[in-house]
Amino acid sequence: MLQSRITAEPRPLISLRASFIFANIIFSMLLIGGSAWSIWHSRASDQADALRATQNLAASLSNDISAELKLVDNSLSTLCDMYRSMKPGEERLWKGALRDQKARLKQIEALRFVDARGEILAGLKEGNLNVADRDYFISTKDTDQLTITGPIKSRLSGEWSIVLARRATTGEGKFAGIFYAVFKVDHFYEMFSRLSVGDRGAITLRMNNFALVTRFASSKRLQEEMVGNKSVSSALREGVGQSPLTGWFRSKTAIDQVERVTAYQKVEDFPLTLYAGLSTEEFLGDWRREFYVQTALVVLLLAGMWSGSAYLYKQQVNERNARLNAVRLARQQELMLQNELIGILRTKKERIEWINLGVERLLDFSSDELIEKSCSKIFENVKIYSDFINSARSAFNAGKCYRQQVRIARKDGKLRWVDVCGAQLEGEECLWMLVDIDSLKQSEERALDLSMKDDLTGLANRRCLDILLSEKLSYPQIIFNKILVCYMDLDGFKPINDKYGHDSGDIVLQVVSHRLKKSLRAQDFSARLGGDEFVLVFDSVDDVPGVKKIIERCLIALCEEISLPNGQVVRVGVSAGVVTSRANETMVSLLNRADSAMYQAKRKGKMEMCNYALEFR
Repeated sequence: MLQSRITAEPRPLISLRASFIFANIIFSMLLIGGSAWSIWHSRASDQADALRATQNLAASLSNDISAELKLVDNSLSTLCDMYRSMKPGEERLWKGALRDQKARLKQIEALRFVDARGEILAGLKEGNLNVADRDYFISTKDTDQLTITGPIKSRLSGEWSIVLARRATTGEGKFAGIFYAVFKVDHFYEMFSRLSVGDRGAITLRMNNFALVTRFASSKRLQEEMVGNKSVSSALREGVGQSPLTGWFRSKTAIDQVERVTAYQKVEDFPLTLYAGLSTEEFLGDWRREFYVQTALVVLLLAGMWSGSAYLYKQQVNERNARLNAVRLARQQELMLQNELIGILRTKKERIEWINLGVERLLDFSSDELIEKSCSKIFENVKIYSDFINSARSAFNAGKCYRQQVRIARKDGKLRWVDVCGAQLEGEECLWMLVDIDSLKQSEERALDLSMKDDLTGLANRRCLDILLSEKLSYPQIIFNKILVCYMDLDGFKPINDKYGHDSGDIVLQVVSHRLKKSLRAQDFSARLGGDEFVLVFDSVDDVPGVKKIIERCLIALCEEISLPNGQVVRVGVSAGVVTSRANETMVSLLNRADSAMYQAKRKGKMEMCNYALEFR
């Protein structure tokens, strides 16, 4: 019966596949049509929202600017009326009124009076200035209307400004000069910068002749050379030409070639127009993402239509295999995570969330003692942990794993070397693997220590001497803190070695090394170069005669009798060359000079010491 059920199952699956394909075709067609309509409607809606936002912004800002300018114009008119009604000797009245008006009008840079010759009589902090050649003076003296000129560069501050001016006359109607107010273009820039227009939006103020007064754009700071620029797009010229007072257009801006939907509004009663634009790339960003998502969805559904029948056949098999694989993977992960050879811990916000048995074995802490504790608890000190976690963050931010060899602290306070490898999971979660390399590190340290010592005598070897001298000679202060090197060679050692054998020769070398150590101070350095040659190094020599006494003490000690195990008593002599380092000298040069001095002493005779450095002459 079971066999019959198995063989009977394919028939309904085939029928279901056909139904599924048919249903997906119908659904895909409906989805394509619905998506197309939704995308078109969404785009139109986003553009309408952007247009409303720019229109409201342009209207609001133009009203604010108009209100500010009218307030200043009222002050200018008041001053002109006062001047016209003034009697002789009452100049202090209108000058006081000018100061009061300037104090009240915080938005302007200056409020001044210019006489009929163009000389500034009031409103100038210091010095004299004639503005008779300025456009605002020339255009204002022949009209009773308010004139607004700009942008122009101030001769006093060197900054760009616009000027509002009114003609002042005497009671008899004779031209007496002009009152004018100075607006820095930065005032309008600061007003615009307080508003949000996105990363690529822009707010621009231009004169009616398109001369740029100021412009705010988050993506590009206003450049001084842009002020007064009349370069605009053809769409702007067409829009303003058809509707000078208010309107909108969509085009690339001539200044930065960014496409924007821009609304404009003429500033009431003044020759200025305010332009507010939002980048199409930004306000259509959500629409584009929606378009890509819906397109991808349609493509996926169409692909699903062709793979539907195969999916139905394989679904049950895949689900069963997935369950088996999940169980097998869970078992493997459990075995891996709970092993005792590799420590694994998970952290979040620099606190330990979970550890495996390997961490417990490595640190001798129980799980309860570490969970919810700071990660710094298992480090040698807070500074080492801070350096470690900062380096790890840099690697994680670059999308990489982080690996470092570091010492961590066990529960008993002892430090162990571990190889740490970490990776960032979701959010601030991290997974760390710790491998115990303490034995390896100790072996490396023992090997390094052995590589720096002479096996026979326990003194430093030639490699250690080279490293020491190279470091000391590389110090910047070596010019002032010289070092002294004594190069020694044993006299009579070879006959002892030949007569009594190499074992006796080794004993002589060991005794000589022991006597050297006893004769030297703690800060002095001794090394065996090989054979019967030794080198002494004295650092930061200030008392050369005192060091010479130490060297002579060494020579005397080395020349004393040496008893061999066979009862024989032997004696060796010493020839030594002593030199002090020179500025910018290399290690090779210093040792060669010491070696030459030693041979010079050897030629003079046994137990002689020769030095051709200045300190010993």
